[in-house]
Amino acid sequence: MFILDTNDEVPKPFHADLTGAPMTNCVLCNCEFEEFTDYLIEKSFRRVNSGVVHTIFEYAICLDCVPAMQGRMSKESQENITAYFESKVNIQQRFSTQFELNQFDAEKWIDHCLITNNPTDQCDEFQIYGQFKGNRMVFGAFPYAISGQVLDEMIGLLSAKSLDEMNGFKDQIISPDPTLKELFPTNRPPILI
Repeated sequence: MFILDTNDEVPKPFHADLTGAPMTNCVLCNCEFEEFTDYLIEKSFRRVNSGVVHTIFEYAICLDCVPAMQGRMSKESQENITAYFESKVNIQQRFSTQFELNQFDAEKWIDHCLITNNPTDQCDEFQIYGQFKGNRMVFGAFPYAISGQVLDEMIGLLSAKSLDEMNGFKDQIISPDPTLKELFPTNRPPILI
């Protein structure tokens, strides 16, 4: 079950940091996001001592390319991540609750970790995920945020080969600002769930 946002605008937390505008192309196939293109966005953040939050990486990927990205993970790693996720959260119940509350403000869906319920403004690291059709957010399994603590637990479920593949994907799509190099966790690959 899902609901398509009535606003025809990608919520600001999912905008590209460099341009301040919505992301326009798939990181893998470079297709342009048209009105009816389905795609996902993943953004990773890290808070430094001063409280300033830096974006570590961000990308958008069309749904046609998602299987290729997920295919970089072994079947065992995919099953481990799925089992972990399913044991920690009931996505259908979450959606039903938000639906009953008529809560379709993306920022309210990503202001806390989906698994621990810890507020993201108190997390040193966190990632946000969203699904879109053109400029409209799709509310259903997405959007959500995951804390660094949960990401560490999930990384522990990946095989060494899967971890290498996902880090290779990260290196392929991300060109970090060299001045922020110390912010980049070396063991945190993108994990599109």
